[in-house]
Amino acid sequence: MKRQRYLPLALGVLTLARLALLPLSELSPVEAHAALCSQQLDLWHPMTGPLLPLLMRLSSAVFGFNEFGVRFFAPLLMLGTGWLVWKMAHGLFDVTTATWAIVIFQVTPVVNVAAVTFTNTTLAIAESAALLVLLRLALHRPLRSHLHWWAVAGMAFLAFITDWRLIVFGLAGIGCLALTRRGRTALLKWPVLPILCGTLVFALVLFLVWNSKHGWIAFHFPGSGLSMFHGVWRHGLLAYGLPMVVLLGWAVVVITLQRPLSYAPAFLLAFAWPLISLDFISLHNTPWPQVGFAAWFPPAVMLAAARLMQTERMTMRTKVWIRSTVVLAASFQSCIVLQPSTTRALGLNWGFDSRHHAGFLPGNPSRDLTGWRMAANQIREALAGNQLDPAHCFLTAERWELSEPLAFHLRELAPHRPWPRFDSDKDVASAGDATAIFITDDESCHLPPKLMLSTRPNMKIIAVFALTSNGQPLRTLKVFACSPAHAAEK
Repeated sequence: MKRQRYLPLALGVLTLARLALLPLSELSPVEAHAALCSQQLDLWHPMTGPLLPLLMRLSSAVFGFNEFGVRFFAPLLMLGTGWLVWKMAHGLFDVTTATWAIVIFQVTPVVNVAAVTFTNTTLAIAESAALLVLLRLALHRPLRSHLHWWAVAGMAFLAFITDWRLIVFGLAGIGCLALTRRGRTALLKWPVLPILCGTLVFALVLFLVWNSKHGWIAFHFPGSGLSMFHGVWRHGLLAYGLPMVVLLGWAVVVITLQRPLSYAPAFLLAFAWPLISLDFISLHNTPWPQVGFAAWFPPAVMLAAARLMQTERMTMRTKVWIRSTVVLAASFQSCIVLQPSTTRALGLNWGFDSRHHAGFLPGNPSRDLTGWRMAANQIREALAGNQLDPAHCFLTAERWELSEPLAFHLRELAPHRPWPRFDSDKDVASAGDATAIFITDDESCHLPPKLMLSTRPNMKIIAVFALTSNGQPLRTLKVFACSPAHAAEK
């Protein structure tokens, strides 16, 4: 009996489980930011392009502006991406390789995180697999009017409007065509190269023209505050796990050094290496649960599955042992990384904090996915206790990681949210006479920013509270209310 017949059922059950997990954890700061951007759609936003907010807008219009509605597309995208990985690996290699590729793909923490949270990582993984499949179809099944090549160009454009750094998709696509004989032949046919290059030029011109008129907003990257080394190490350790990193690294390096190199691995390697380089550069600058872009993972997992199946230096027993170890370790780590959704009921808590290990070990990954609703309720009570009308108050914070998730839950406040904090004359002018609610998690902070006090000198601390989850401290918030001098006289 072929085990492959159970794959659709297993993937369906997994997708239903992921859908059930969506509302069990609160929105992270990066998700909350995209969700708030979805209420005021534009061509570009800080940290994200227009595609992610647009999809959130569509799903929340049906399922409500909540955790489930905002994240609805994430599990479906990962289900579709898994099918594309299976389809691609089946076409390039064989059915057994394709089966192991989809199993390894679906149990890896980065995919499970991308399936229960909705960030640009989710979109980049899906777009990577889709672009690979479209490239292969364009090379092997030419259609009239070059529809496949227009589809390839369209997918590259979608990746670009997800995040402008994903212009690397276009370079990776052209690179994997240029480095294979079949691809070079296709590129020289009219009008393949003009279609691909013309789309990239159009995207760049649109991006530069729009952003030049809007203060280059797309280049605002608050980041995670990690160095490049710590970002790659800590996020990589959390998102993939050490066994998976060793397996992927071994497969990619060994196949890269292999000579002669056949068409299938050459095609995948040429596509993967530019995307691996992108993650090394950007991984430290993407806040959890956005783990870089992980767009290199679909081709890399296909290469790893193929290498494990084809190598003759290992016995079949060794191959099975390696595959089973990697799958079980990745599954276990997925449960730990998704702590607020899967292990909270079991009482399994993250046992260490990065501050106690000089940043060598990653801190609690669930910290940014919980406590925001509780904090918003505390702030509401503080406003009511101090007789402050929420409609005449606006929220601002010391860091964007505080302001975005709190603004998502405190939407009754005036719709004035300076990004990333109250730090410009323009913000002061647009706020009018509203009372500023300034929030910080710095316990040593005794005063709001000087610019705020210069226009709102009437300051008082209206709340100080500590948040915990499962007995572990999350953060301590201090809330200031700052109002204009003439408001106090009235």
